[in-house]
Amino acid sequence: MNTECSAERINFHGLGGRGVVGRFDGGRISSDGGCVLLREVEERTHILNRLAGCFVDHRDPELIEHSVGSLVKQRVYGIALGYEDLNDHDTLRYDALLGLLADKEDPSGAGRRRTEDRGKALAGKSTSGADAEGSGEGGPLQEDSRPDGGDGYVVGGGLRRVPCGPPEGDRD
Repeated sequence: MNTECSAERINFHGLGGRGVVGRFDGGRISSDGGCVLLREVEERTHILNRLAGCFVDHRDPELIEHSVGSLVKQRVYGIALGYEDLNDHDTLRYDALLGLLADKEDPSGAGRRRTEDRGKALAGKSTSGADAEGSGEGGPLQEDSRPDGGDGYVVGGGLRRVPCGPPEGDRD
């Protein structure tokens, strides 16, 4: 049910000589504005980009809308903002600010391929975590069960984490 606001603005009691006004013309709004500071840390340190580099993507490139880096950022920023459950991502995928943090070129999701995904810039829980909650078949980071006995982990549908050390410039 949508709420209709009949007033363009509401004046509240002032505070210390300043007016306090409520307006309803803000458009798409996020309550997680503090996460922009986290993005600044990432822009300087590239920690999440380096983490994303630890995964090998075996998904069909023709079908990929969310890069490994975008999925890693969406998940880590979500956890940092208190959205630790994957089911939260079905709601968060509408958040344009989180889309910006996850490096989505279209943070509003208006240009998505599938009609039912338009308006949702981010991945939903099924893409983000591959049934981490619900069926009991393991979490988003599962031990690899490859027949060749190789090490690593399967992450979601077709992502594989490989052993990854610090970048060349960070080694002692």
